[in-house]
Amino acid sequence: MNCFPGNSSPVPWPCQTPPCLYGPTRVGGAFGPTTRKRKPAPGNGNTPRHCLGGTLLAIALWSLASGSSGNCIWLEADGGALLLDAGLSASAVLSKLSRLERNPSLLRAVLITHEHTDHVLGAVPIARKLRVPIISTSATLGAILSRGASADVEPHPCGATFEVAGLEVTSFRTEHDALDPVGYALAAGRTRICLTTDTGTLTPAIRRAMSKCSLVVLESNHDVQRLVSGPYPAPLKARILGDTGHLSNDAAAAAVASLSEEGNPTCVWLAHLSEVNNTPALAMRCAHAALRHARPENVRVSVALRDHTSLYWSSQLNWWQRSLF
Repeated sequence: MNCFPGNSSPVPWPCQTPPCLYGPTRVGGAFGPTTRKRKPAPGNGNTPRHCLGGTLLAIALWSLASGSSGNCIWLEADGGALLLDAGLSASAVLSKLSRLERNPSLLRAVLITHEHTDHVLGAVPIARKLRVPIISTSATLGAILSRGASADVEPHPCGATFEVAGLEVTSFRTEHDALDPVGYALAAGRTRICLTTDTGTLTPAIRRAMSKCSLVVLESNHDVQRLVSGPYPAPLKARILGDTGHLSNDAAAAAVASLSEEGNPTCVWLAHLSEVNNTPALAMRCAHAALRHARPENVRVSVALRDHTSLYWSSQLNWWQRSLF
């Protein structure tokens, strides 16, 4: 689902043409899907180029899944591809990439935010199969490998800046009940992306990381009223509502409104929605309500769905890029 502020109904993107490497390109529209051949790109064929009408894309992202049943984003940049969390099985990730006509051999690393299963389920199998490292903090990597699996790892302390796949990546601390949870700010030139999920509060450091970004992936986990009156046991409710739990729709909406006041055109993906305590409509309604008192023209809000590929964004297409799926 993707809606403009003030419009609560989904708006489909008119042309389902994600950027491709080479080979067949799916084209969807009013007359249904067709297939056309794309001319080979210049060069030796080994350089990863992301083509759409001859335009070289700096960064492109696909949300493969988002929620307690699994979180995973596929990111492509000029230097290769990254997985941002890998909470799906390896077979599920590879199947989704195949349907999107993405090339898994472009993968350069798997970036992990924290060790909970819905973020790491496929990390080790994917890293081993594609011979890439898992990147996270030492504590998180230790927790992943303590389960008896082995993989190449690349530890970076929270707050470190490093380069991978042609991107400058900086981690920052999130507030979650994990060993050493982090979010990531990724930059290529003037394009900045921020991944902030699984955090009970938005600290000043998190807000700085989200500032002036082209795309912010932000947790909008639960509707507080639905959670409080819902079926979860009291200890679990307290955990979710706590400072190291999960971000509510209200908190996410306030952050979206704050981003709109910066005057920087920004896309926001509301992510990690609870299946029991939230709905895409509730999350969108809350964000729209907050934006009515801010600057809605500066922000476009979408919801990343839990069970299937749902959103696509590119730094070289219109900044208000809608869902393709």
